[in-house]
Amino acid sequence: MRSKDTAKASRRKKIAWIAVAILLALGVARFLTLRAADRAAWPAAAPDVVFDPAGGRPPAGRLASPDDAAAIVEALSPPPADLVAEYQAYQTYGFATHRAYPRIDDRLRDSAPAREAFAALWASCDGLDPAAGSVAYNAFAGRSAEITLLGCYEAAALVQAAPTNPVAAQIRLDLLAGAVKLTRGAGLLGRAAGINNAMLVVRDSIMAPSAWNDRAACTSHIARVRALEPAVGALDDAVRADWIAIRQSVSTMYAQMSGTNPPPAEAGRRIPGKSAFIVRSLGGTEAGTQTNLDALLSRLVQNAAAPYAPDGLTAGLPPWCTGKSRPPWTRDPIGAAVASAYLKNAALGHAAGPGLLLELRAARIVAALQFHRAAEGAWPATLGALLDDGLLEAGDLADPFSKDGAG
Repeated sequence: MRSKDTAKASRRKKIAWIAVAILLALGVARFLTLRAADRAAWPAAAPDVVFDPAGGRPPAGRLASPDDAAAIVEALSPPPADLVAEYQAYQTYGFATHRAYPRIDDRLRDSAPAREAFAALWASCDGLDPAAGSVAYNAFAGRSAEITLLGCYEAAALVQAAPTNPVAAQIRLDLLAGAVKLTRGAGLLGRAAGINNAMLVVRDSIMAPSAWNDRAACTSHIARVRALEPAVGALDDAVRADWIAIRQSVSTMYAQMSGTNPPPAEAGRRIPGKSAFIVRSLGGTEAGTQTNLDALLSRLVQNAAAPYAPDGLTAGLPPWCTGKSRPPWTRDPIGAAVASAYLKNAALGHAAGPGLLLELRAARIVAALQFHRAAEGAWPATLGALLDDGLLEAGDLADPFSKDGAG
């Protein structure tokens, strides 16, 4: 009996080892197949795109730096939870019946010096310095969002008290102009913050619009909003401005894996040095990763400069760039991880520019509608009537998401 049991146990061990060997062989074959496919998974570089070591193409004029914004950030403490709750309620309900915002009123009064400093910075600069990198402006972007919201609240309160108060319209125009300047120079994160702030102003003016009973004043207001469109930062410049930050982050990751450059304490524990062996065994090197990402970003710059199209940003790129297949991790795991995260942000940013143009045009239409109603006693039958009245131009009604409406 013992010999039979021993024989059975021996056969089971053999079967188990054979199964393990088969699974291992299949796994290796699968890996080699994926690796072969990943050899051509990165796009070729766009030959006409050049990256500037100082960042993206800077706007003309004076550029604000993180140092310019530091004092403003320090002067305005983060809002407490109860104030944040009131901000959210105001954005949801506006000045609806039985709605009061005592904490916002207090913040509006206490933040006067910081808001004046923001206004001075906005007035004196033409954009943000791309050489500083987008991360450097994160705290400033957050404070500028609160300043914008406080300005919207102040303007809406003035409209509630006196619908034709010209000060409310001026506050909104100044906020819009400042927010648009922040869309230029600081990469995708900074550009997104500026666009969100500008949209906040426009939507607030739509929810609580000023009443216009003076044609010249209304026409001037519409013209000033129209003039902001060419000042909106471009997506291709934002991608250029991100180039330096991405290269630095890749160098930091490789240094952390090799153990040569421990990150500061607030960054958390260092990635174990053994990870470097895994990355290298998969084919990843810092030089290779930088080359792959340079090629990808050059194609994004090229595509972002073209007129908006739903799939325009990833036109001509490999399927994994559109999310239709896996990234090429077997040839460049670090590059694949960085690229996958960046592509998601870039896709969100692709529609943000046309979205802001749409909001700016909506603000002009609302102002023209308000004047027409005040002058004629009724809304116009069609928006074309506002063109006939000379209040709007054809471009004010163009859809920036359409093929012919981006201009």
